[in-house]
Amino acid sequence: MNESEIDYLITFHRNYWSRQRDRMTAYSRAYLGEMFTSAADPMARVENHVTVNTADGYAYIEGFVASLYSKAPALAVGPDAKGGGNPEVMEAVANRFLYDKMVVAERALRYSLIYPYSFYKLAPKENDSLLDSVDIRAVHPWDVIVDFDAEEWTESRFVGHRYFLPMGAAKQKFPSIKWNSMVKEEYLNTRLEGGARDEYGHSQSATGLLDGSQLLSYVEIFEIYDLMNDKLIFYSPSAVRAKKIIDVADPIPFRKADGSPCPPLVPVYLSYAPDQPLRGFSSMARVYDQLWEINNMRTVWANGLRRDARIYVTRRGAIDQEGASILAENRDMSIVELDVPPETDARTALVPLEGNRFSPDYQIYKAEIRADLDRGTVMAPFTRGTATNASATEVAALTQYSANEIGRMARFFHRSLEMVGEVYQSLIYHLIMTSDEDRKEVVLVDRDPVVLTRKQFEGSFKFAFADQASTPIASAIKRSAVTQLLPVLMDLGVPAPEILSYLVNVFDLPEEFIVEQMEAAPGVEGMPSGATEQVPLQEAAIPKGGGEEARAIRGAAQRDMASALIDQS
Repeated sequence: MNESEIDYLITFHRNYWSRQRDRMTAYSRAYLGEMFTSAADPMARVENHVTVNTADGYAYIEGFVASLYSKAPALAVGPDAKGGGNPEVMEAVANRFLYDKMVVAERALRYSLIYPYSFYKLAPKENDSLLDSVDIRAVHPWDVIVDFDAEEWTESRFVGHRYFLPMGAAKQKFPSIKWNSMVKEEYLNTRLEGGARDEYGHSQSATGLLDGSQLLSYVEIFEIYDLMNDKLIFYSPSAVRAKKIIDVADPIPFRKADGSPCPPLVPVYLSYAPDQPLRGFSSMARVYDQLWEINNMRTVWANGLRRDARIYVTRRGAIDQEGASILAENRDMSIVELDVPPETDARTALVPLEGNRFSPDYQIYKAEIRADLDRGTVMAPFTRGTATNASATEVAALTQYSANEIGRMARFFHRSLEMVGEVYQSLIYHLIMTSDEDRKEVVLVDRDPVVLTRKQFEGSFKFAFADQASTPIASAIKRSAVTQLLPVLMDLGVPAPEILSYLVNVFDLPEEFIVEQMEAAPGVEGMPSGATEQVPLQEAAIPKGGGEEARAIRGAAQRDMASALIDQS
C-alpha cells in the first residue's frame, strides 16, 4: 500500500463520515433526550414556546443493553486440536484481563446500538506487570477505516484507526518528526459551540488558544494495517514533511497462532446493511422517525396547553378597573359590580370566551406512533411491561420469539468478546517474545501458581463466551423450566444433592447451601456421611396378561405338554 492509496482511503473516510455527521448527531441527541434543543445552548427556549423531549430514545437503547447480558464478560478456552499451548493458562489469563472490563464492553455495545457499529482497540502500554500491559477501549465508528467492499470481517484487506496524540507523547514516540499542532476534533455537533471547520472537518473554534500550549496541542495519527502486504503503516497529516508516512513496521508485529497477522481492532456489529454488511446498521435509525414524531407531538401539546387560558368578553364600560383586577386575581368569594341598566340581564354583560380544543385525532395518532415504535423493537410486549390478552400458548410463543431475537444480537456481541480474547492472546505472546528473559509473570490456575512461558500461548485455541445463556430473558425462561421440572426429577429418583447443586448453579445461590446440606444429611451405615438414600421407585403395576414373564411361563408349559403327547404316541 503506497502513500497515494492511503491518501485515497483517508479522503474517502473523511468524506463518508462528514456526510454522516448530522445523522450521527441526531441519533446521539435522541439518546440524550435533546432532540429539539440547540447545540450551542441546551437550555435555549423561544419566547412563549417550549420544547419537550421524552426519554423514549434512552429507554429504547438501554432496554437492549440491559437485555443482552447480565454478568461480567468471561471466556471459556478450548484446547488446540494439535495439542499446542495450554488452554487452562490462556483461560485464566484472558478472564483476568476481562474481569473489570464490563464498563468498556457496555460502552462499545451502546455505541453499536446508537451508531452503525463500534470497535474495541487493544494496545500495549507501560506497566510493571506483563498481564496488565494491555489496554482496551471502545472506539467510535468514525475513528476506524473499514474495508466496506469486504463481505466478512475476516476478508478485510486493510483496517485503520485514527486517533489524536498529545504533542508531548507524539514527540516521544516519533522523535525525528516535526509536527504542526492542531485542536483535537470533536465529531458530533452536540459538543460544538459553533465555529468553522477546516478542510479535514476539525473545529476551528479554539485555534487561537494553541500558541504552543501543551494542553491543547495534538497531532493526528492514522494507524493503517495493510493485511495484503503484512505491513503496519503510521501516517500523519500533521507531519511537517512532504511524505506523510512517518513509520512502517514490516511485518505486522501482532500474530495469530497460525502465523497470520492480527490487527488489534475488534468489530462490534449488531446489525448489518443488506448490500454492504460492514457498513453496519444503527438500531436507533430503525425508530428515529417515531421518536421524532413523539417529541414533536408532545411539544405541540405543551405549547397548546399553555395557551389554554380563561378569556372573557364584555361590553366596553360594563366593568371598571377594580372589577377587572378582581376578576384577573380570581380570588375566592369575590364580588364584581357591573355597570349595566336594570332591564339588562347581567349574565350577558360578561361572557367567557370558549377556546379551541385539541382534536381527538391527536390521541389516535399518538397511539399509532407508539404502536410503530413498539413494532420497531424486537422485544416482546410483556418485556416492556405491556399487559396483553394473549393466551398462555401465545405468551410462550412470544417468549421464544423474543429470546431468539435477543439471542441473535447477544451472539454477535459475544463473538466480539471472543475475538477480544484472540487478540489479547496475540498481544501477550508478542509482549512475552519482546520482554526481558529475566521478567517472570505468575498466574493462578485452579489456585496453583503457574509461571508464564511462550509455549503456553502458541496454541490455536477456541474461544467461547462462557455466559452465552445468561441474558435476563433467557435466564428467566431457563429458571421457569427448571422449576417446573423439579417434581419430575424427584420422582425419577435423582439424588437430592445433585438437584441442589444444579439449583445453586442456575439460580446463582450461595455455594454454602451445598456444604450445609451435606453436613446436615444423616449418615447411613456403609455409606459416607452426608450421602442420602435414593427415593425408591414406585413398583410398576402388573400389565394385562401377566407381561413377558407370564408369557414365557405359558410357552414353557405348552412345550412340555406337546412333548408328553409325542412320547405317548
